[in-house]
Amino acid sequence: MKSILTSRKKVVAITLAAIVGVMTLGACMLWHGEHEDEDKIPLSQVPNAVRMTVEREAKGSKVDGVEKSEDVKGAYEADITVDGKAYDITIAADGTVVKRELEKKGEKD
Repeated sequence: MKSILTSRKKVVAITLAAIVGVMTLGACMLWHGEHEDEDKIPLSQVPNAVRMTVEREAKGSKVDGVEKSEDVKGAYEADITVDGKAYDITIAADGTVVKRELEKKGEKD
């Protein structure tokens, strides 16, 4: 009888730990989703050369966001959708395109 109670306690403890873990993960994902746009910079507030390059690269299509690059010092990263294809473009402060990547399906940051 004692071993059955001990087994049940273990099951309850494991179940509670799993529930707490899932709730913590969900809270982290929700927080990240709410704060994802905090780093975005309005196109009107980036250097003129960067803005002109973003507009040229977008070809009148949707600019999903611009933010400072974490990889290239002094550069900006723009998320642009052209003809249904999403691109990540890294642009130096002087307007030079440093890197252009086509996002793979389902890869949106």
